[in-house]
Amino acid sequence: MKKKRLTDSDTKNEAKRLWEKNGTNKQRVSKMDRELAKASLISKIRTEESQRKDLDFQDRYSRNPHY
Repeated sequence: MKKKRLTDSDTKNEAKRLWEKNGTNKQRVSKMDRELAKASLISKIRTEESQRKDLDFQDRYSRNPHY
């Protein structure tokens, strides 16, 4: 599976999403905001990958009566 590279735009959009979630209103994305957004995106990607692997596993082995 090909890994997606996080772009500056992805990080900026995630920072803005986190601001909306927390009720923060800022004009400029700080270094700390970018770091938090990057960590949030990495966490989301890992969660999605894990869920996809779980579904693949279930699909593959649900038809196997010996497993």
